[in-house]
Amino acid sequence: MISSNMERKVEGSFNHCCLVNFQRCRIIHTCLYAVILVLIFGGGVCNKLSEEYLHKTLHGSETVPQLHSSAEMINTDQVRELVDSFKRGNVKSLKYSHLGNVLEDAGLSVDGLEKVSRKIHFPGSSACTTSHSRTKRSPSLDVDIEEGQAGSDYPDSDKVAFSWGEAVLGGLFAVHRSDTETGEPCRTLYNVAALWVESMIYAVKKINSNSGVLPNTRLGYEVRDDCSDSNQVLQAGLQFVDAMSANGSCDGSTRTVGVVGTGSSRTSDIVAKLLALFDLPQVSYSASSPIFSNKVDYPYFLRTVGSDSDQAKVLADLAETYRWNYVALIYSDDQYGSPGQVALTKLFGEIGVCAVVTRKVSQEMTAEEVDSIVEEIESELRIQVIFTFTSKSEIQRVLTAAQRGGLTGRTWVATDSWGHSQDITSGFEDVVTGMLGVSPRVTIDDDFKKYLYEIDPSTYTDNPWYRASLEAYGCVFNDSGATNCPHSDPFLESLDSPSEGRATSLVIDAVYALAYGLHDMLMECQEEDCFDQFDGANYLEYVKNVTFHGLTSNPFAFDENGDPHSEYSIFNLQNDSGEMTFEEIGSWKFESHLNLSRPVVWSGGGAPPVSRCSEDCLPGTYLIGIEGQVSCCWQCVPCPVNHISSSINSEVCRRCDVSEYTSADHTECIPRTQAIQGWGSPINIIILVCALIGLIATMVCFVTYLIFRNTPVIKATSMELSLVCLVGFAFIFTSAPLYAAEPTDMTCQTQTLIVSVGFSILIAALLIKTNRISQIFNRKLSDGRPSMLLQIKYQILFVITLVLAQFSLSMIYLQMYPSRAVNSYDTPEMIFLECQIQNQWFAVIVTIGYSLILGMICNYQAFRIRKLPGQFNDSRSIFFTIVVLIIVCFVIAVVTLSTYGDSKALGMSLSVLFSGYSSLCLLFGPKMWVVLFRPENNVPQSTFETFFRRTSSSLSPVRTQDTTQTEINGNTLDLTKPGKSDRVSEEEDDIFDSGNYSDVSTVVGDDDEDIEEFLKEVAKLEEEIQSANKQRHASIQELEELKDNMKHLEETHGKDLERMKELCRQEKQSVIEILAEAGLSEEEIQSKISEVAAQKSRSNSSTDKSDQSPQERVESFEEDWRKLNVSSENCLTDCQKLKDKMFPNGFDDLRQNRVNRSQQNGAFEHDHNEEGVSSNHR
Repeated sequence: MISSNMERKVEGSFNHCCLVNFQRCRIIHTCLYAVILVLIFGGGVCNKLSEEYLHKTLHGSETVPQLHSSAEMINTDQVRELVDSFKRGNVKSLKYSHLGNVLEDAGLSVDGLEKVSRKIHFPGSSACTTSHSRTKRSPSLDVDIEEGQAGSDYPDSDKVAFSWGEAVLGGLFAVHRSDTETGEPCRTLYNVAALWVESMIYAVKKINSNSGVLPNTRLGYEVRDDCSDSNQVLQAGLQFVDAMSANGSCDGSTRTVGVVGTGSSRTSDIVAKLLALFDLPQVSYSASSPIFSNKVDYPYFLRTVGSDSDQAKVLADLAETYRWNYVALIYSDDQYGSPGQVALTKLFGEIGVCAVVTRKVSQEMTAEEVDSIVEEIESELRIQVIFTFTSKSEIQRVLTAAQRGGLTGRTWVATDSWGHSQDITSGFEDVVTGMLGVSPRVTIDDDFKKYLYEIDPSTYTDNPWYRASLEAYGCVFNDSGATNCPHSDPFLESLDSPSEGRATSLVIDAVYALAYGLHDMLMECQEEDCFDQFDGANYLEYVKNVTFHGLTSNPFAFDENGDPHSEYSIFNLQNDSGEMTFEEIGSWKFESHLNLSRPVVWSGGGAPPVSRCSEDCLPGTYLIGIEGQVSCCWQCVPCPVNHISSSINSEVCRRCDVSEYTSADHTECIPRTQAIQGWGSPINIIILVCALIGLIATMVCFVTYLIFRNTPVIKATSMELSLVCLVGFAFIFTSAPLYAAEPTDMTCQTQTLIVSVGFSILIAALLIKTNRISQIFNRKLSDGRPSMLLQIKYQILFVITLVLAQFSLSMIYLQMYPSRAVNSYDTPEMIFLECQIQNQWFAVIVTIGYSLILGMICNYQAFRIRKLPGQFNDSRSIFFTIVVLIIVCFVIAVVTLSTYGDSKALGMSLSVLFSGYSSLCLLFGPKMWVVLFRPENNVPQSTFETFFRRTSSSLSPVRTQDTTQTEINGNTLDLTKPGKSDRVSEEEDDIFDSGNYSDVSTVVGDDDEDIEEFLKEVAKLEEEIQSANKQRHASIQELEELKDNMKHLEETHGKDLERMKELCRQEKQSVIEILAEAGLSEEEIQSKISEVAAQKSRSNSSTDKSDQSPQERVESFEEDWRKLNVSSENCLTDCQKLKDKMFPNGFDDLRQNRVNRSQQNGAFEHDHNEEGVSSNHR
C-alpha cells in the first residue's frame, strides 16, 4: 500500500533520525513517530497534528495521539514493542499480531515497515562508536560529517559545514533550488546562498574570538542545505534534534542549542514545529510570513526579518501613494505567499484597492497554467501594476511566462523574496524594468567585507559550497589552485549591491541573538556543568530578551511575538548606462510609514503608471458603484445640500452639524455666525419708527372723530364703528415691532394673538358697518320694520362676539401648539433666533382664515351698497380696504410657510405695516381731509337738500356775510339763512344718525325702480353742477389774478413814468446848459424848445392807439361774466324742467305720502309735517 517513492522518503528520514546513538527512549519514540508521520502525510512531520499531542508523546505520556479515526490508541508499551521489532529485524512477525492490526487500522503497512527496517542499523545501546557520534576535534579541522549517509538522490545536498563546539548552532540555507522547468528539488545551485552560509560562519568565528561573549564556551556550527524543499528540510531538522541530545555517556560529545534558518516561510513552518517538540529555539533570517507571529503555534520561532504583515503595509502604502486601485496580485501557494496575500488583500480592502486578478502559483503548476495567468493580466489593459507575494522559485516561473507572452510595459511590485535580487531579475530586464522592490533595511558589516577579502577560495574548506558558487559566478580554478577570483570578488560585489548582500546582516544578527542569549543564561548558571542541566525553554526566554547593537536595527530586540522592529528600504530597478541596478529611492518605518526621497524611473518613463478603473472623485463629490463591476469602478456624484466630502474618492458625504453650513464646493463645514437681533439693526429701527407713526396717526384719527363727532361727515360714517376700526388699527401697528424684536417665548405667542385679534376687530367692524348701510337703504332687508342690528349697542356687541371667536381660536391653538423661541439654521451662514411655529398650516388657518371669511362677507355687502350717493356711500373705500387685507393675509401665509430667520421677521413686519397704513388711508384719509382741511364741505347732505343747495350756490355770483341769494325765474331764494328748511334738513340727518331708519324711504318714495332712476339722475345732475361750479371758481380765480396783475402793472407804469420825467428834466437842463455855453441867449433856447415840443405833439396825435386801457379790459371781463350767468340760468331752467317732468303736481304727492306714513307710525306731529312740506317746497 506504500509507494516506492514513499518508502524512499521513509528510509532517508529514518536513517537520519536513528542511525546515530539511541541512548534515550524518548528519542526512539520520536524517530518512530517521525516514520509514522512520514508514512501518513508524505514528509510533513508536524503539518497535520497538534503540537499538544506531540509534546505529550515525547515527554512520556501514556498514549500517543490517534492517527486514524478508526484506529486504537497506541500506548508506550506498544511503541517499545515496535522499536524492539526494528532492533531484532523481526518487524514482519507483527503482521498478524495485535500491534500489527493497530498499525494497519492506523493506515500503516507492516510490509512497508519491514522494508524500512532492513535499511536501519541499530548500534548497541551501550556502545559509543566514533563513526556515528560527533566527537571533539581541533577547531581548525572542520570537515563534513556523515557525508553520504543521508540517503539522498541529490549528491550536493548532503554536504555539511561543521565546526565543533560545546554548543553548536544549526544552520539551514537553500544552497540549491528546484529546477524552474521540471520542479525537481535540489537541482540548481543558488549562487548567493554560499555567501549567506559564510556570513553565519563569520559570525560564529567572530564570537569565539571575542572574549566578552561566551568567554569559557566554544561556539560551533553545523550548516546544512535545505534546498527550499519540505523533505530535505525535515531530514536536516531531525539531525539537529538528535544532536541536541548528545550529552549521553560519550565523552567529548556536543549538543545543538539553536538553529539559524530557514530562509523560506514554507520550510520554516515544517522545521519550526519539529524543533518546538524538543524545545530548540529557531531564529529565521528570511521567513517573513505573518503566521509565525502566533506564539501559540510557533512558540520557539523568532526572526530577524520583519513580518509580512508589515511588508504588506509597505505594499499597501505604495498603492495608496500612487493611487493604484485596479491591480493584479500573484502569490505563491505556500507559507510565505498565502498569509501575505491574505494580509495584503485585507489592507487593499481598507484603502479601496481592487486586486481584480488574484492568482496563486505553485511548483506543481504546469507551464501552460502559468501562461494563462500572464495572458489574463495582459488582456486587462487597465491593470498597469502587478503586485507579487511569491517565493523565489515561483516568481522565476512567472517571469519566464511573462517573457514568453510579451508582457512588457507593466510595473511590478515585489516583496523581499526578490525585491532587490539581481539574480532573479537577470535575463528578465525587458519585463521588470522600472519595478519597485521591498527589502528589510540593514547595514552591511565592513568587517565581513575584510573577512571575505582575506579568504583564499582555492584552499578554503570551511564552506563546502564556497568554491562551487564562485565557479557559478564565472571564477576559474585550475589544478594548482590558481584562480581569477583571489579575493572572492563576486561575493564582495554582492555585498555592495542592495540585493543579496543584505541578507548577510540578517544572518549575522540571528547568530548574535542566539549567542547573546546563551551568554546571558550561562552567566547566571550556578551549576558546575550547565549543559547537563540545559533547558531549551529557559534558554528561549534569554534569547527573547537580548538587546545588542545589530546590523538590522540599533538596538536590536524582539517584541512579544518574536519579531524585530520593522524597517524597509524601497528599491527601483533602473537602467544605469545600460546596466540594470537596484537604486534605493525611499524607506518605510512602522512609526512614520512611507518616505520616498528620490524620484522613480518608471518602465514607461515620465509620470507614474495609471492603474485605475475610474477617475478620482474630487472632494465635494462621492462615488457610487457601477452595477455589474467591481467596487473600484464607480461614477462621481455631487454631495447633496448640507453635506460635504473632504477627501478624494469618498464613499459617502458627511452631513454638517446644524450649527455649520457647507462651503460652495461642499468640501468643508463652516461654523455659522450667531445673528445679532434686536433694535440695533437699521431695518428694525425703521420698522419701529413706522409702527410709532402708525399709532400716532391712529390716535390723531381717534381724537379727531371724538372732537368732530357731531359734524355731518363724522356722523354719516357711524362714529362708534369707526372708533372700533381704529382700535383694530392700534392692534395691527402694535404687532409690527413684535416681529422685529428679539424673539422670546412671550413675544412669539403675543405675535400670533395680536395680529389675529387686530385683523378680526377691523374686519368685523367693517362688516357690521356695511350691513347697517345695506339694511338702511334696502327695503327688502328691513321690510319696513326697524332691525335690532341697526341699533349701535347691538352692533358693538356683535363686533365683540366676532372678535371673541377669533380670540378663542387663537388661545386654543397656543395651548395646543405653543410657540417657542428657538435657533433657526435655515439660513446658510447664520443662526437666527426665531419663533418656532408648530403645525404651520393650522397656525395660518387660525390666524388669518377666520379673518378671510369675514372679509369676503364684508366685500359682498360692500358690493350691494356700491350705488348709494353722498356721505352714506363708503362701499368703495371698504371694498378696497378688504381687498388689501385679503392680499396681505395671503402674503402673511406665504411668509409664514416659506421664509425663515430675518427674512420671516422682516416680511411679517412689512406686511402688517402695509396693511395698517393702506387700510387707514383708504377708510379715514378722505374724512380727515374734509374735516381738517375742507371744513366748508363738512355740511349736511340730504339727498334732495344737497342737490338744491349745490345747484343754487353754484349759480349765485353775489355773496354776503349773512345770505346767499339766487334768482330763479324772477324769484329770489335765500338758501343760507337759518329757517325751517335748515331744521328739516337737520331732522333728516338726525334720522340717519340716531338709528331710526324706518322713515328714510319716505323722503324718496316707495317704488324701488323710481328711487333708483331718481338717484341716477340726481347723481348725474350733481356731477354737472359740480363741473360748472369748478369752471366758475376757475374763472373767478383767473379774473382775480388778472386784476392783481393789472394793478401791479399800473403801479409799475406810474413809477416808470415818474422816472422818465425826471430823466427828461435832467436832459433838458443839460441841453440848456450846453446851448448856453455855446453862446445862445435864453430867448433863443426857449424858442428851440418850443419848436421841438410842437413837433413831438404833432407826431403823437398821428399815432394809432391800439392798446386798451385797464378800465376797458375790466369792462370786457364783466361782459364775459354776464355770459356765464346766462349759461347758469339755462342750467337752472333744465333742472326745473326735470322737476316738472318727474313731479307734475309739484311735491304734493310726496308730501301726502310722507304724511300718511307719519300717521301710521305715530312718529311725527302734524305741525312737523307742515314744516317738512314747506321745506320741501322751498
